[in-house]
Amino acid sequence: MDIQLSKIRELMKLALQDRIDKNDLTKTEIKNILYFANQDKIKALHNIHELIKANPETTFEYWLNRYHPYIDAQKLIEWLDPFYDKELKEDDKIINMDELPIDEYMAVLKKFMNHQPVTFNSDGTMKLIDEIDKYLNNWQEVTKSGLELRSRQTREMISIHKRTLVDPDYSDHISEEGLKKKNAIIATLEHLSDRINIRLEKYASLPEQPKKPAKSKPESDTYQWIKEPLAQLPELHSRLIDGGFIDPVTSLETFTVCFTGQPLKNIPSKIKWLESKVLLAYFIVSLINHKKIPSKTHIWKIAENVFQDATNLKQAKANITAYGEPDGYNRIDDILTHL
Repeated sequence: MDIQLSKIRELMKLALQDRIDKNDLTKTEIKNILYFANQDKIKALHNIHELIKANPETTFEYWLNRYHPYIDAQKLIEWLDPFYDKELKEDDKIINMDELPIDEYMAVLKKFMNHQPVTFNSDGTMKLIDEIDKYLNNWQEVTKSGLELRSRQTREMISIHKRTLVDPDYSDHISEEGLKKKNAIIATLEHLSDRINIRLEKYASLPEQPKKPAKSKPESDTYQWIKEPLAQLPELHSRLIDGGFIDPVTSLETFTVCFTGQPLKNIPSKIKWLESKVLLAYFIVSLINHKKIPSKTHIWKIAENVFQDATNLKQAKANITAYGEPDGYNRIDDILTHL
């Protein structure tokens, strides 16, 4: 990308608030906004399928009309796509995977499979494929944790692409050539996943190194709200439930205990977070950034104590640093800013 992610996200936020005119945007800004809006839409569709699995009585159309990350992404795409088609496509001088004929498209993927250099456009999947391929070819940089991270990324991308094939907004309009391209991408990702698994099997066959005795850590308390907990925590509790972030069965008593520095034994039950782990990590870090909890708090350890299924949040935070703010971050910002 030719522009800072934070600036693009701010432009997207202003656009959704109808506070900017698209004619005032540069061509680079439009391309970047469309890129991230399309990525947000794919992620939103993935999350919608997870919501349907968790709520089988609901339908796909039900969530399309209510899930704000999808609605926001679609609004931005519809706002800019006609302008992009008219003004910008003629400027593209790099490989655009979506517009290549199927035989040329397959030739590009074949080059990749044979580890030949290919210049991709800004498509997130192709960039991920290229980056992981380069990582695997750099033996000095490969680690077990690095392979495990890229294995998760590859599996998630395969899942996302397969799920888009059952999205009626996509599958009802895809051409035979487009379907072949989609299947070729999935096949390439699966090939990449196999390469990663072969490397991981080699690590599994190595003898384990003796572990150093773990240092005992003092039991952490719950989060300690800095200012006006009696006024702010009930409002935060209500807005997180209304926004679909936490389970509505979470009582105010439970929520208050989790944010007033009380002993762990006082927690009636853990809070069930309904959004992604990445967004939970963003929420917790934002509590520090908005000066709601002390900066020296052991945030990840306490998170495991007060939230259900809150392991590996530190890694989720690393993904934010690497790939930018997650879907829904602006709603978190809005809640904490107006407390």
